[in-house]
Amino acid sequence: MTSVPTNQGQVILSALIKVIQDNKQYLSDIDGLIGDGDHGINMNKGFTLCQEELGDGPCDLSHGLKTLYQVLMTKIGGSMGPLYGMLFKAMAKACKGKETLDAKVFGLMLLTARDKVLDISGAQPGDKTLLDTLIPAQEAYQAALEANESFGDCLGKMSTAAEVGRDKTKDMIAKVGRSSRLGERSRGVLDAGATSCCLILQTLATTIQGMLVSGIFMNTEQLKAAQQATQDLIRKSGLVLSKDEWSQLAVNDMGLGDISSEGFAFVDILRSERLRITVLVLLPNQTLPQHVHPPYENEPGKEETLRVLYGHTKVFVEGKANPEICLPKGKEQYYTARREIALDPGDQYTVAPGIKHWFQAGPEGSVNMTFQNRVDETKNIFDDPNSLGCPIKLTD
Repeated sequence: MTSVPTNQGQVILSALIKVIQDNKQYLSDIDGLIGDGDHGINMNKGFTLCQEELGDGPCDLSHGLKTLYQVLMTKIGGSMGPLYGMLFKAMAKACKGKETLDAKVFGLMLLTARDKVLDISGAQPGDKTLLDTLIPAQEAYQAALEANESFGDCLGKMSTAAEVGRDKTKDMIAKVGRSSRLGERSRGVLDAGATSCCLILQTLATTIQGMLVSGIFMNTEQLKAAQQATQDLIRKSGLVLSKDEWSQLAVNDMGLGDISSEGFAFVDILRSERLRITVLVLLPNQTLPQHVHPPYENEPGKEETLRVLYGHTKVFVEGKANPEICLPKGKEQYYTARREIALDPGDQYTVAPGIKHWFQAGPEGSVNMTFQNRVDETKNIFDDPNSLGCPIKLTD
């Protein structure tokens, strides 16, 4: 993937909020060495208030950043509120109206944020401020972007430069703010603003990189809940997994942002050159969206046999419709295959290549085994244009 949808902004905002909450005391301890000792307290207050404003639902990235800006500007004290407020305002404006966040858009967000903080702070590089993290991070990102590196690699360069910039503030003398009164005595301590900026930039990097790689757009709490529920179902089924298989168990919301309704979990038991055997887990009433395994190049397409181990799974293919089908709300147009095949434990059904189909678990969830010829899963075609599918290539 080269971009992530901006309508999954809650994943990024949740990660930013959590990293500030987790480092509240650390930031205040650093600040207390040469300042008021309230940097972590104020930042935590602002980010937590933003969390309350946004709630648990999905949000657009620009809207989430704008909300953070408004809270920081109006509800926390100190000089960092306005500085970070304007930083996030600039970022929000740069991605406003964009359907996806790609390397170019993020680069614009960084550049406008840097320029805005430079404009209002009165500080310069070397003054022992957050700019000593932000400016080298932005420059490293831009250099990587101009070198045509991938979005993920650009973020990695930004993250590394942010950390180097933060660490350099330890040997600097503070030239702005209250700590500037200490002169030489301000040397030998990290700047609190540079440290929080590094946390923010590195969290942006790791969160977006994770979204680019996995296509999973859940916040931490949703992901943990889905993982736990999946593990519980496997244990109920009596299926025994190895330690390595447990570690490779993955949940996927397919970029749709509602894992309880649409998505799945899986772990490969066997993946050879020609054969793939997978444990497929569906949460209670969860749907794996409608798709087709098409032919491509010299490959006729994937033939897939699904066998139920625990619970009940419904397979839907084209044919005479069952009028009592329960479809994901608002997604009816993406589910046209409505002939139902109900499977109990021990039952199995084979889906031929080129056949539109989808799966749905019963109220207790289901654990299934699938047997299929090895194909490039990125060739799968999902009816929902927002679905990112399951990006597994033959070379994976």
